[in-house]
Amino acid sequence: MLREAWWWLSTPCPPWARGLGLLAESCAIGARARRCAEHWAGHRARCQELIAAHAPAGGRVAVLGSGWLLDVPVAALAARCATVALVDAVHPAPARRAARAHPRLRLVTADLSGAGPALWAARGERLLPAVRPPGWADLGLEPPDLAVSALLLSQLPLAPLGWLERQGAAPAPAAREGFRAEVQRGHLALLRAARAWLLLTDVNANGAPLLAGVELPEPLAEWDWPVAPAGEAGATAVVHRVRAYAGGQSTAC
Repeated sequence: MLREAWWWLSTPCPPWARGLGLLAESCAIGARARRCAEHWAGHRARCQELIAAHAPAGGRVAVLGSGWLLDVPVAALAARCATVALVDAVHPAPARRAARAHPRLRLVTADLSGAGPALWAARGERLLPAVRPPGWADLGLEPPDLAVSALLLSQLPLAPLGWLERQGAAPAPAAREGFRAEVQRGHLALLRAARAWLLLTDVNANGAPLLAGVELPEPLAEWDWPVAPAGEAGATAVVHRVRAYAGGQSTAC
């Protein structure tokens, strides 16, 4: 708990990311990753292998949802690619250290849900804002040769919805599902605007679906991610099913 408190105090991030709970969630992920390192090792290796296999030699890569770099083969990307943009709302210390160590790495702080800053700016209204998914220009980037979405798609709608629930203003079920679908479709549109893309996403948790009916191609690979063993997040173990998808002009070697 002391470590998480220090992370929360010392990690720079925009006011909306702190206010909506994204910083707190980032700290919780970092702490769980330490506690569950053995359980997560196989999942992390699969993600890193897939990203490294698709990395374009001399190309521009953007990693959406870079976070703690748990799933990102930083050294391989920095050695192989011309530039690597690490895009997230919160950049914990490992990401900031990596950017200082590798001149080809760049941190981009952004809301990828298309709703976070607007919700925070109008927080007195406690209503779901219109979703305005960012384009590459909004992120200050040209469309990359490879865009990677790293275990982000299912998570994007959660912070705005969770904040509204904590304020006692939970949307009706139909509005909630519509918001989830709009946010997730917007993220897929951003991916597909890149020259090539790689999507790593969890699709269900203990069998419960995490995606809001978005259309995806046949997966390249799939595996189980033991997110939390029994006793970590309750009496029952939490297992997510993860799938990898790819599209656009192939950059794999």
